[in-house]
Amino acid sequence: MLHAYLDESYDAHTMCVGGWLSPDNVWPLINEKWAQRIEYEQKLSIRRSQEPIDRYHATDCANLKRKFKTWTIPRQILLTRKLIGILGAVRPLPIGIAVGLSLRELRAARPDLDAKMVKWVAYFLCMCECFFNIGEAMNEVFPSERVTVVHDGSAEFDGAASRAFRQMHESQRFDYAHYFTDITPGSWQDFIALQPADLIAYEGFKLTAARKRGEDDLRKSLQRVLGHHIVVRAGFYKSNGLEALSKSSFDVN
Repeated sequence: MLHAYLDESYDAHTMCVGGWLSPDNVWPLINEKWAQRIEYEQKLSIRRSQEPIDRYHATDCANLKRKFKTWTIPRQILLTRKLIGILGAVRPLPIGIAVGLSLRELRAARPDLDAKMVKWVAYFLCMCECFFNIGEAMNEVFPSERVTVVHDGSAEFDGAASRAFRQMHESQRFDYAHYFTDITPGSWQDFIALQPADLIAYEGFKLTAARKRGEDDLRKSLQRVLGHHIVVRAGFYKSNGLEALSKSSFDVN
């Protein structure tokens, strides 16, 4: 049995859903080491009379905001390196998933959608493609196993995640639906693994934004992930694909 943990990262321009797929006997190892590192950082902050973090939050850490606002860049880089090292130390290695989308391109393709629905549809489409990537990975690496999906729960996107899961099982053209047993929303307080999911979702978000700007360089943090020989199945929707979607019978009601 496997679990896939997924989170989203987005701003006004880009949406990404990403996470990790790994066997159930590997997740406790990741969770334990991850929790230990966060606890170490908490104690370090307390000794320095700084506000301690309660979790790893990729956006805040990368931008030194909120509970990371008193951090130095070297400390931020070290934490990210240590957390990536945790993912790279387990066997089998987890499989990274990240799918992004340009909200500007989606708005152009679906001018009938308001701002709230553009985000909802973007999340839905990214989640659908994540399921496809998870299904392909299951078929290639774990063909006799099954997977349960846990996504970061939110009132804004829970319905989109459920609909994507339901549509996957109802589709006659999706060959991997039999690998998926269930999907459930969760929180970082209950599922430590949603914090590593946040890390790769943010990396996918930054990668998508860079590719849409025509930039090819990988962020150093993503280079470190790949340096551990971790496979990351990352991609993004192209504008012509979204144009085709706008001409289809897709209905968000």
